This record gives sequence, structure tokens and C-alpha cells, in this order.
Amino acid sequence: MRSSVSRHPNLSCRFALALLVVGSASIAHAHGPQTTYQFSIDPKSSNLSIDLGLSFPLGGTLIGDYDAVSNPEGTRTVPGLFGGSGNNPIPFSAGLGGSIHVDGMPQASMQLVVGDGPIAWVRELAFDLLETQTAGVDLDVSIEFETFRTFQPNSLYVGGIPLSIPIPVIEVTTISFHQGPMANAVVVPLGPGRQWLTAIVPGEVTLVGSMLGEPMTFTAPFSVAIFGEMVWNRGGFSLAVSIADSGSFSIPLPLPPLPPIPVDLPTIAPPGNTAGLILTVAIEGIDGNAAIDADFVGAGQPTFSIADLNKDGLVDGLDLSDLLSEWGDGGGVGDINQDDIVNGVDMMLLMSQW
Repeated sequence: MRSSVSRHPNLSCRFALALLVVGSASIAHAHGPQTTYQFSIDPKSSNLSIDLGLSFPLGGTLIGDYDAVSNPEGTRTVPGLFGGSGNNPIPFSAGLGGSIHVDGMPQASMQLVVGDGPIAWVRELAFDLLETQTAGVDLDVSIEFETFRTFQPNSLYVGGIPLSIPIPVIEVTTISFHQGPMANAVVVPLGPGRQWLTAIVPGEVTLVGSMLGEPMTFTAPFSVAIFGEMVWNRGGFSLAVSIADSGSFSIPLPLPPLPPIPVDLPTIAPPGNTAGLILTVAIEGIDGNAAIDADFVGAGQPTFSIADLNKDGLVDGLDLSDLLSEWGDGGGVGDINQDDIVNGVDMMLLMSQW
């Protein structure tokens, strides 16, 4: 069930404005006080779904399951149109593909740094889709090969005609997003106590799971666009934010060869029998595409560094001035470590948060 997040009618205009301002703004050039708010979601009003398509460029071999001792009646494979002797591996190239769609109740959090102007900053955005769930998908491998023959049973497999072979399930136990660098955001007034927030947040999508019982972990760069309405109240805000984005990625990451996979391959010419083959596969990389659609509804409350003595969102010369004005005194806001004296230890703590 979708939350009550409304897409603002002037989103495209605001998003264009966001890109213009974000491209020229930096937190290093911000002026005036800023306050950091920790945003936490309301799980009952929030939802998150991910559509993930995966394809794995493959290389490997097919060979008959014949063995002179253990399986003398098994299938033999030989290259070429007319065949030959022995049991020979047949090289092939392939693509392994499938898709995952998961709807989940997310765990998500982020920090929002807000000042007096139209620029804000998003940091530490993170969400985990699956939590304790497991997502599975059946994959098909479509292989291309040169012409080869089998014996026991006899069949001809003509090269250039792809074969589709189902293989066991890939299981995914973690699909998560973690923000990278802090992202600029734009806040646009909508009325008293109301603002519209827009940001593009760079980060990484991480998948953890297994394929054919072998552990599998990979990460890929991915950015998400977030937008939504902030309503200020009691020193904090409520926020109904939507995340909607899609993109593709490619990871040329060689993985360990998978264990040999027995397959029963229907004969082609003549049809009607089944050849027993063993598939050996090495994954050469990962290509994928992902689409994220989420509504996060929750609240943000201010959070300050212990060294931010004047609570303006920055640890700077104003805080240092406050600390020095209480030097040698007992207690007070300058007593950061609360040992009843303002001294060099408090100065070191303040400078560590500068």
C-alpha cells in the first residue's frame, strides 16, 4: 500500500532549479547557522520496492558425463560436424540473466543539514530493503557454441543456435543503499512552515547472497533522486519524501568458477533423447539495472556536536570564543567533558570537531 506522499505539480521546474543551484553550491561556501537533523522513518507509513535485473557474461565448457569406470554408458561430446573419438570439452560463451522484484518495509535513516537559505545538505542516507527476508530468482543461461556432436545418445548440435539451460536459484539476502559524499539539496518555500526538498544523492547499492551455494557479494555505484515536503513543528520537522530513480551498472569482476553443473540437454537432430552433460562456468562480470521506488514518511529532530556550544550547527570561532570566556571556570557550556573545569582537554575536544 502506498503512503500519502503527493508528487508536487511543479516538480519538474523545482528539479531543474535544484540541478542549477546544486551545481554551483557547496557547503564550504555556506553562510549563517546550520542545524543537523536526524531523520527516522515511520515504518507503518513508508514503503520501498526495488526491481533489479542482472546479467552475467559467462565463459565455460560443456562435456559429456561419460567416464570409462563410473559411467561407461554416459554421453560423450566431440567437436565438429562429423565427430571423432574421446570425450572432449566444447567451449562456449553465454549470458546468464534474471530479475528480482522485492517489496519490503524498509529500515532507513539520513541526516539533513538545514540553514537559513535555499541550500541544504543530505548525508548518511541508508536503507536496507530485505532486512530478514531472502529474495530468490531462477536464472537461465543462454549459451552459444561451435558445432559439436554427442554419442550415447547420438545427436548433432549446430553452432550459432543458442541453447537455453535453466540452472538453480540465486538467493539474495541483502539489498542495501549507502550514501557516499554529502549531497547538496534545495529547499523551496511552499507556505508558512512548509518547504519542498529536492536532492540527488550519490552512493552504492550492495547485494549479498549466494549462487549455487557459493557466496556472492558485489557493490555498484548508484544515485537516487529524492523529493518531498517538509512541515516544521516543535523545533523539528515531519517529512514525506519520495525516492524514484533507475540506472544501469557494469562490474567487470572475475568471480571464482562455479562448481560443475550436471544438465540434461534434449537432443536436437534427431530429437527425442536426452544427453547427459556437465557444464563448467566462469563468471566474467556482472551487468545490471535497478529501479528504486520508495516513500519514506517520518520525522527529523535536531542533533548537535558536543563541541557546538552555541548550537548553530557549526563548530567554529564562535564556539571557541564561548569556551575561552569560561576558561578555568567550573561547569558551564565550555566544560565539554563535564569534569567541572574548562581547560585544555575541552579545547582539544572542540578542535577535534572543528
